[in-house]
Amino acid sequence: DFSMVKVDISESWTPFFAHFVASGITPVTVTATAKFLGRNNICVLGLGGGKNTVFLDRNARLTGNGCGVFSNSKAADGLAIKEGVTLKAAIVCSGGGASVSGSASVQPEVLTDCPQVKNPLDGRPSPSSASCDYNDKVYSNVMVTLDPGVYCGGIKIDGDSVATLQPGVYVIKDGALVIAGSTRLTGEGVGFFITGDAGSTIITSKTHVSLTAPTAGPMAGLLIYEDPALPVNLKHRISSNDARTLLGTIYLPVGSLIVDAKETVADQSAYTAIVARSVELNMGPNLVLNADYDMTDVPVPEGIAGSSQVVLSN
Repeated sequence: DFSMVKVDISESWTPFFAHFVASGITPVTVTATAKFLGRNNICVLGLGGGKNTVFLDRNARLTGNGCGVFSNSKAADGLAIKEGVTLKAAIVCSGGGASVSGSASVQPEVLTDCPQVKNPLDGRPSPSSASCDYNDKVYSNVMVTLDPGVYCGGIKIDGDSVATLQPGVYVIKDGALVIAGSTRLTGEGVGFFITGDAGSTIITSKTHVSLTAPTAGPMAGLLIYEDPALPVNLKHRISSNDARTLLGTIYLPVGSLIVDAKETVADQSAYTAIVARSVELNMGPNLVLNADYDMTDVPVPEGIAGSSQVVLSN
């Protein structure tokens, strides 16, 4: 199991002014250790280059079961872990530095100066969004079944609504996806593509959400896909205290994902992966990201599973 190389170099020398310095100045020694961290699955990848690309605050909990947390930022605080945070994953890796509070619990220890992880979804083809099938759809206090298509002006579901999504791609164009009130939203084999003059996706705290990504087609494996051509950095928010099934990949190459639910999120999903410009957890959420890829027929996008690399650990 050859997975580590350790190099020790020692040089004995006699400085010209040796009689002015301590005798212990020699020999000079240096040690470096490189570890092969192979087959690391991605549960969180922050693509942005600024500070707080991955930001955990206010007693947030993040568990990556069999997968890693990565920040590609080269900033000194590209990965920020604040007071009361609990983070446990297969690997925790920052392309730059990390700011870790003394009261935080992090397992394993954060590795810094890691090689940046290539965006596994870069160049992913976008679903068609040329024409509008629906316009400015708002549902309040209703029981409704929605069909896939291009929703111009977005979708808003609130009140005591019960909404069932038929399998397929839901293009949210020139508007926002808002799930509010005490809405119950369920859908198997569904994917949301956010494009045009879009607004932020908002899922509020009292909602009940259960969603799985498509098994085939342009959104196979993608639960939410944000158009890389969006002109603004949107802040998408999951606050639902009952969103335990979010099976698939959330891909936000331009925007940010904020998770601030008070209860456990995504733990009943076979796998959930988040690739976003930035990821923020605060106000005490418990985000559980699994990597049980063999437990579902929802495909894992290429590059999410098994991103092997070598890092200098010492």
